[in-house]
Amino acid sequence: IETAEGEGIAALASEVGRIELPERDECVQPTAEPIKLFLSGARIRKRARKVMEVIAAEVPTVRLEAQGPLKKLGRIFEKIWLRPAGSRGRAERVCDVVRDMFVAPSMADVAAVVRALCGSRDIVIVRVKDRFTTPSAGGWRDLMINYKLVGSEHVCEVQICHASLLLARKGLPGHVVYGRVRNCTELKDF
Repeated sequence: IETAEGEGIAALASEVGRIELPERDECVQPTAEPIKLFLSGARIRKRARKVMEVIAAEVPTVRLEAQGPLKKLGRIFEKIWLRPAGSRGRAERVCDVVRDMFVAPSMADVAAVVRALCGSRDIVIVRVKDRFTTPSAGGWRDLMINYKLVGSEHVCEVQICHASLLLARKGLPGHVVYGRVRNCTELKDF
């Protein structure tokens, strides 16, 4: 991907560089209580999906995956109890209760989705994790954007994945193995 899609990678870097994030950290949920957070996600889920469907219509070359279910309460509790002692038990940093995923056939299409998200009047982007530039500890690459719907304080997540990387990941047992597939044909040239 890196050698074949240099222009698309440059376009993505340009789009990510244009994102204006709030001056203060707004990637914080309106509540630290897990059950209230779950209910907040349940209330906003359909509205978030409609906004993502509008974005998908603007970039017809990408595929909007079926909306993932709300993050299960058990997983929320697991995340908050594995935190450092000072923030253990608090859910205000669990920002993926409501989540969607775009799958793009090229890096130029990843950039187009970012452009459409930035142009939306329905969302405010509050955090960007460019894991194409800085892969996760396990080697996974994508772009993750946290946003709030206008008029809401609930933070949602949208992932934008390259189709080739997602194909390489399918069938792997869990997030920790991404780093082990670096010799896979789809990943070796990134």
